[in-house]
Amino acid sequence: MKKYIILLFLIGLILQIFLSLNFEIGGDQEHLLALGERFAETHELEPFAKLKSGGGTNPGFLMQLLIGIPLIIFNDYHSPMILVIIFHIISYILLLKIFRNILGDKGILLVTLIYWMSPLRIYNGGFLWEPAFIFLPAALHFWTAYRSRNNNSLLYSFIHIFSLLLAIQIHNSSMILILSTVLLFAFKKIKLNLYGSLLGFFLGIIFFLPALFALLNGKFPDSSNSEGYLFWSFTHVVPFIKGCFYWFKNGGFDMVRSLKEASLLNNGFDIIRIILQILSGSTVLISIFASIYYFRSFLSKKYKYEYIELDQKDKWIKSFCIYSIISLVISSAMSPITLQGWMTVIILHVCSIPMIYFGLLGMNTLKHFRLLVTIYAFLQIAVILFIGFGQPKFNIMNIHSESNAKVQTNHNLQNSSISNSQ
Repeated sequence: MKKYIILLFLIGLILQIFLSLNFEIGGDQEHLLALGERFAETHELEPFAKLKSGGGTNPGFLMQLLIGIPLIIFNDYHSPMILVIIFHIISYILLLKIFRNILGDKGILLVTLIYWMSPLRIYNGGFLWEPAFIFLPAALHFWTAYRSRNNNSLLYSFIHIFSLLLAIQIHNSSMILILSTVLLFAFKKIKLNLYGSLLGFFLGIIFFLPALFALLNGKFPDSSNSEGYLFWSFTHVVPFIKGCFYWFKNGGFDMVRSLKEASLLNNGFDIIRIILQILSGSTVLISIFASIYYFRSFLSKKYKYEYIELDQKDKWIKSFCIYSIISLVISSAMSPITLQGWMTVIILHVCSIPMIYFGLLGMNTLKHFRLLVTIYAFLQIAVILFIGFGQPKFNIMNIHSESNAKVQTNHNLQNSSISNSQ
């Protein structure tokens, strides 16, 4: 089994590196690289980061460091992706620490297949943008919450609160983690050490000091005002439901839209695209069944005994999932815009849990489960390769627009000026 785990890990890593080396520079990348280049050139911290899609800007200077420091060291616009990949590996290791403790080697295999090999993780971590960095704070949040379920450790409380303040600077989807922490603490599912929490808070606040000083001096960030308003999504119903449905989409791997955008593979590839879209969409149906199975002790009195007989660790994991769902629902309701997939990958690891336990059931009951694992993995690989070769977002087939080449040339010139200034 360990050979399969290592093989799947290496495949997932290679696919992520494959995308990371070939992404094109677009709007998100332009803004982030400009932010990092200014820091690399001047070594001065700016109070506000990139504009948010829902309006306003992210406070704090964390993103400048995450982009700027790799640019100083390697002088290449791909260099921040090294940090992204390292963050993803650490996130995976943290999840393994939890599920090895609960499910053993079987759990490790399923975490590797369903989370690490997920096209949603590989794709969102395969090019430069904020969601690529969010996986580590999300995993730290989960790991420290698990470690704090019985003991109010100073260390884990510090890391837990500190990870929230890091997540806030990366992406506004951090609201899901914040709400989850509030619910976990309110319902006594985690114990937070007062001194550790305060230490994490005050050290985290350091990242926001330039923004605070700027506001006190009357310097407000440029912002793009969203057309929405607080609870806009809830009042429009459909966006609210769509946001909640990402629990199931993330449990499987809904890549239908991304496959549709793979416009560089047309004609003879249309049939392959349709097949992959159907199979990718079908994983969402499996995720729905998995969630019904996983939560059936809450949905029907008939299965209530299953929850009573659960180990305390399994009970805690199930509670964590419940509070994550509630946090997703509240965030979706409060959102001034329609939640998109990249706004919910912050809980991809939690959405994967019902599928992991559903897979465990199959592993214990199905004779040909190994064959199903192989088919599922091949489907994941095929989806990523089709997107990688087909989406204009990636420069793998070297048939993209001249405008991108000009953008890359401009960045090479800017990087050269950074080197000269040093």
